[in-house]
Amino acid sequence: MKILFVFLGITSAIVVGFPSLGQRISIEPQFFVSCNNNSLGFISFEKCRESIEPGQPGSLHFTDSERLLVDRLKTALGDIKVTVREESCESRKGTTLYGSYNDETKKLILCQGALANSRAYIDTLAHESWHVVQDCLNGMETNNSIALSEKNPSFFARIQGDIPERILDDVKKLYPEEKQMTELEARFMEKQPNEVWKALKACATRSR
Repeated sequence: MKILFVFLGITSAIVVGFPSLGQRISIEPQFFVSCNNNSLGFISFEKCRESIEPGQPGSLHFTDSERLLVDRLKTALGDIKVTVREESCESRKGTTLYGSYNDETKKLILCQGALANSRAYIDTLAHESWHVVQDCLNGMETNNSIALSEKNPSFFARIQGDIPERILDDVKKLYPEEKQMTELEARFMEKQPNEVWKALKACATRSR
């Protein structure tokens, strides 16, 4: 079956129904976000605890426009049965974890780093939501995430032209080659939250 996926001015025929890659680890390490001075990096095999540290979510202050954006993203995620949770995530000493998305359980985690301020929260939510979009490209039921760039070379060209060189270097250094493109896209799209929201809505429409 083919569908039309329209995003960022790009229309692409997508063949759905790819075979599953099989069971994956509980929370895949490539979906973890960590940072020092907002430079994102790769954390290996970290796992989240089941509860958030008391009081952290309440310390955030959102403007009206930020709150609207967060609500839109979470509503769109809910429409495709993705659960969003705020949790206290275990990490190596000196490392801050921001979030993760598990394409097997359809759970999106916002860790303590994302709760530092509204900007970190929105960036992380958009970043992990883009991993949801990547999961959706081959059908949410396949648990088979893929980079949009693999289907739309013009989108890859846009990323190459706009993403900072330091992020390109970080991703090449910290991620295995097969995960680099999905991460580069998420790094780029975390700064385009409204476009992420539109892509999630397209995913929800397709999933009905």
